[in-house]
Amino acid sequence: MVFTSLEFLVFFPIVAGIYFLLPSRARWFHLLLASYYFYMAWKPVYALLLLLSTLTFYLAALGVEKFRDRKPWEKLIFFLGIAANLGMLFLFKYYNFFEAQARSLGLGGVDLHLPALDILLPMGISFYTFQGISYLVDVYRRQLAAERHFGLMMLYKAYFPLLVAGPIERGVHFIPQIRRVLLSDNAHKIRFEYDRVVSGLRLMLLGFFKKIVLADNFALIVNPVYASPDEYSGMSALVATVAFAFQIFFDFSAYTDIARGISRILGFEMIENFNRPYFATSITDFWQRWHISLSSWFRDYLYIPLGGNRVPKWRWFLNLWIVFLLCGLWHGASWTFLIWGALHGFYYFMTYMLTPPTRWLVAHTFLSRFPGLCHWALVTITFSLVCWAWVMFRAESLSQALTIWANIAHIPAEMFEYLMLVVTEGVPFAPLKALGLSWLYAPSSKISLMPVYVLVLTVIYLAISFRMHQQDDGPAFALWGAGYRWLSYGFALAGILLLGQFGASTFIYFQF
Repeated sequence: MVFTSLEFLVFFPIVAGIYFLLPSRARWFHLLLASYYFYMAWKPVYALLLLLSTLTFYLAALGVEKFRDRKPWEKLIFFLGIAANLGMLFLFKYYNFFEAQARSLGLGGVDLHLPALDILLPMGISFYTFQGISYLVDVYRRQLAAERHFGLMMLYKAYFPLLVAGPIERGVHFIPQIRRVLLSDNAHKIRFEYDRVVSGLRLMLLGFFKKIVLADNFALIVNPVYASPDEYSGMSALVATVAFAFQIFFDFSAYTDIARGISRILGFEMIENFNRPYFATSITDFWQRWHISLSSWFRDYLYIPLGGNRVPKWRWFLNLWIVFLLCGLWHGASWTFLIWGALHGFYYFMTYMLTPPTRWLVAHTFLSRFPGLCHWALVTITFSLVCWAWVMFRAESLSQALTIWANIAHIPAEMFEYLMLVVTEGVPFAPLKALGLSWLYAPSSKISLMPVYVLVLTVIYLAISFRMHQQDDGPAFALWGAGYRWLSYGFALAGILLLGQFGASTFIYFQF
């Protein structure tokens, strides 16, 4: 069951309707049942794995709290809780990858014959494992008391809007909300409030628009080029890569918007996971805006414990390398994700090295008179670097990624070759043909003018988000007149009905 499916559009109103009719203290059990039903609609047996993960974190946190005065036992229980869940994550997500690498390399010339596992990756396992680790670490650091209500702990781990693709909500933020919203007496229970529900519905509508109209239509441009890169020009590879940059942003931020909208309706506030990432002026800035719940998780639970930037430069670079390699590995067990992470680690290091001379150059040359130009130049450079790395993220294999990169690098030669034909042989100049993009409008592509519509809508969205300085639908949107607000609702609904792709496609981050 995905948010954009007909099943979910029936499921959620029923869940929300019953939720508001129930007494406050019965709501947690209702949401827990709904969450497990939501997860079991995919593959029921893996609900047992989710339950086992919840139980290990629950018992480990209680054990850590019980043995505060006996440090060896406290540490042992803490590490056992972490190891048990990382072991499950490794078994289901990474075992086959490392088994294949070990078999291909061998150890000491020995031909290894480790058994491969024919198992399906449990949906959302990376998200709920990292969420549980943050909970246990916070208990260990005494930033959060261990939760003794096992039902609430189950809900924290299984809460259906966040279960399969985040955001990664920390216990220090979410568990107090669960207690306040679901365990308060009836005199203080969360009621059906018009303003809060409308705000949540606006976020959901924005998410549906991003996913169905923008992300899924960008996929129509991306998929054919990445499926057969040898058959397309370098400019086609570039267009498809930029399209993927927007596809993954609209796809993932759409899920976050819908999840936050659902939660707001039910009385919870979730972390904002994106903050206009493609307006970032550096890679450092980009990672403060992109997938904020994951980047802050790696910062607080790995980077800082490794020493952060308070260590010698070589150790700091090693820390960066470790964090970004593991960030890549978190996304998937393949060399493409590892290289994607390594690229961002390299970008981060080069940003650190080049920032001082760049600032000096701007301050001591004519560039100081053009701060706006410098700002947008940095935005363009950052976006270009991010897109270059997205090739590895999207490609199915290293060879496919290298082909895409080679095609993009060949763009100047393609342009020069075609322009020479125009000049020397009088070939009629056709811009689309010159750019190798005529396939976008070919009848067989089934895209027609859709790229134009998607481009215009994307530009409008970026302009509005730049003006509002936020991704939420909060105060800035609330200041719009009622007529403008209803016009925007109608525009979004019309866009979904007329331009939407209704193939019940899953969200990209479901695979992680």
